[in-house]
Amino acid sequence: MTMAPFRVEVSGTWRDLALSTDEACTEVYLVAAPGPNAAQVAGAQLFGRAAAGRRCMALPGSATRVLTEPE
Repeated sequence: MTMAPFRVEVSGTWRDLALSTDEACTEVYLVAAPGPNAAQVAGAQLFGRAAAGRRCMALPGSATRVLTEPE
C-alpha cells in the first residue's frame, strides 16, 4: 500500500470547556494516506488532537475536504 501526500482542510468548532465558549476554527494539514477518504479521516483526527492541545473539545459536524490530490 503506497501512501501519497494530501493537503486536507478541516473546519469546525472548538468548545472551551473552562470558559464555556465556542470558537470557529479552520486548519490545514498535510497527511500521508492511501487515498482521499483516508486523508479526510486523518485530517479530522488531527483537528481533534489540535483542539485537545488547546484544552478544548472539537464538536461533531466539522467539514473536511481534500485540497490537493497526488499526481
